[in-house]
Amino acid sequence: LDMGGRMLYFNSVVTNRLGYTVNELLHEHVLKVHLPDKHEEATQKIEGMLRGDEEVCRVPLFCKDATEIPVETKVKKGTWSGKDVLIGISRDTTERRRYEKQIKQNAERLELALLASDAGLWDWNLKTNELVLNDKWFAMRGFEIGQPVNNLETWETLLHPDDKKATMISLNNHLENKTPFYQAEYRSLTKSGDFIWILDTGKIVEYDFEGKFRALVGKTNTSIQKELEDDFPHLPLGCTINLERKAKDFILQNIRNATSLNINQLLNKIRNFKYQTSLPLTLKNFSSFYHIPLQLIYKKGNWMRLCVMAEQESDYSLTNEKEIHRAISKKWLSCNSNSYFQFILSLAQKDFKIRFNNLK
Repeated sequence: LDMGGRMLYFNSVVTNRLGYTVNELLHEHVLKVHLPDKHEEATQKIEGMLRGDEEVCRVPLFCKDATEIPVETKVKKGTWSGKDVLIGISRDTTERRRYEKQIKQNAERLELALLASDAGLWDWNLKTNELVLNDKWFAMRGFEIGQPVNNLETWETLLHPDDKKATMISLNNHLENKTPFYQAEYRSLTKSGDFIWILDTGKIVEYDFEGKFRALVGKTNTSIQKELEDDFPHLPLGCTINLERKAKDFILQNIRNATSLNINQLLNKIRNFKYQTSLPLTLKNFSSFYHIPLQLIYKKGNWMRLCVMAEQESDYSLTNEKEIHRAISKKWLSCNSNSYFQFILSLAQKDFKIRFNNLK
């Protein structure tokens, strides 16, 4: 657009979607593709974006056949052939709005079903340990809505001591794919101090694709991402896995997200480890269970330091912390010399007490 709002250029998507010819739009004012009663709103939004007060214009575009296309339009100043112009990009939001409407309708249907069944709803995010609860969940226990029960540890404190072990075993069995769904009957503490009986049911809706494919492929020197990209060359003899392109892309993205951890995601995995397996929390078990390379873990810090930050250890010795971390991350994880590690092991067994006169 020139600074007066007249169209100097547009791509073929504009003419194809709006139904105009190039000559019908070229040098016409941009308000031609908006309904007359939306001209003032569109003008204000564009001016707001140029001032920095507005991020996007959601005034729909008006087609030649009198239909509308919901869009999000962004406009900024630029240059075209040495002249100051306005550059705009519009994105069709029809599909997104359809999905949003569908999600809203599904949520409303679910809420009606929950009201009819007098049931509480919970949603546990295993990556962040965040627990989302509906109003009925709080009401059943006599708590005020929004009272801080926002993670699994808090929920666990409400369990009756006699029911806690069996409930956590049922939860862990499902997290380890031993059962098709989670179900437990237990007593839960209420605000009044009494206990009520709860029948709890849940099912995992997000999956650890890397872990499942690793179980099929077995131990190899290649990552599951590489196995997937190469159509699983190391599967057992006679086995094949056929994936459509979209499915493969989706799984690859899932694996990339799982292995590109920031410090907060890593700490959440350490916190949630006890809820996802009955294995003790050790560096070996943690790395194997989540398929996270040791190099990636030690980029974020010492293992014991991370466990303290995740509140899974109370404290540990700070003596030589920096030196130990540097030795592990810079030397040990990049070394494959057996004799070197035998030497380090022998020193560790002697509590690193070295008699220099005995060294050869």
